[in-house]
Amino acid sequence: MGFGPTIAHRVQAYQAYLMGGQHLFRGSKNDWKNQKWDVRCLIADADAQMVVDKFNDNMLYLDNYFSQHKVVDGELQGLFWADDISRQNYNFFGEVLAFDATYGTNRYSMIFVPFTGVNCHKKCWLLKAFLKAHGTQPRLFLTDQDPAMKKGVATVLTQSKHRLCMWHVTNKIPVKIKGDSKRNEKIKARVHKLVWNVFIKPETFESRWHDLIEEFNLGDNNWLTDMFAIRKHWVPAYFRELPMCCVMKTTSRCESSNSQFKVYSSVGNTLDEFMNCFEKALNSQRHAQRQLQHKTTTETSPLKTHFPIERHVSYIYKIKFFQEVQKEIYKGLYNFSHDRIESDNGLNIHLISHKDKTKGLVGVFKVNLLPLNNINS
Repeated sequence: MGFGPTIAHRVQAYQAYLMGGQHLFRGSKNDWKNQKWDVRCLIADADAQMVVDKFNDNMLYLDNYFSQHKVVDGELQGLFWADDISRQNYNFFGEVLAFDATYGTNRYSMIFVPFTGVNCHKKCWLLKAFLKAHGTQPRLFLTDQDPAMKKGVATVLTQSKHRLCMWHVTNKIPVKIKGDSKRNEKIKARVHKLVWNVFIKPETFESRWHDLIEEFNLGDNNWLTDMFAIRKHWVPAYFRELPMCCVMKTTSRCESSNSQFKVYSSVGNTLDEFMNCFEKALNSQRHAQRQLQHKTTTETSPLKTHFPIERHVSYIYKIKFFQEVQKEIYKGLYNFSHDRIESDNGLNIHLISHKDKTKGLVGVFKVNLLPLNNINS
């Protein structure tokens, strides 16, 4: 864990007390502090080489393990690694990925960048190493507005669509739009309602954006003008045709993952200590995954409608995703209506529309209606 020798000594002393008394426990707080110092003195300048040697051994003795390091003028400047489970996870869930750098994990201020995705439970060199490890590119790559990342993704991940974190954009609204707080809150609410809408098409978004700018007289706001100019890189309306585009719209999962790693590591760690902390954090994360897997194979969520599609979805999705889809199916009972408008080659064409006309949500679906007993079978 990410605590120092003093707390570690206290924990061990308490465990000795539970087992019969602190007299069974040897070593003072200073002994524990000195022991950590002695270890670091033993490692000394061999720190980086120890980690590189460990990665090389893993490449030799562990199946499907990949690592690569970068040395410039005798200085270790970069490390990339992915074990077998990480590579398998990418094969299954690698359509949408995000990453956000985290600091304070080691004494050399080397940036730690975990690549984060969503599983079934809900610098250029680095990107090249990632591509070499996994072989295929993700459909969507999510980052903050770092200009170096924009250049790196465009140069290396040429088949991936680069998306900016919506939270990093919308969080700047109160600072970038001047005025009294009541007006700003209203503008912020309207912008959020518009840009987070995953249903509208690009032309609808653009029309409503211009209406909003005109209504609040924001035509001279340079930041809003700049954000509209790059709208195709962050507004959901421009990603709606891309499968899995709504799985992640922000890098918040990266920040959550980074926070977890920081629990186990600290700014004073050597690289070798950091790697030990990283492996503990990863084991904890994978243990939680196994618990979720057990839960989803032994528990079921109750159905809320009589629709066969809901029962079908309950078979193919894990509990977390099923509950989200179930919520949308249930909302469809009250928020949407449909009308048959014509028949074409045996297919019934239905117009699906939202009952709240202000939403502007209209879609046309061609549906081949089958008898209910055929669907159930």
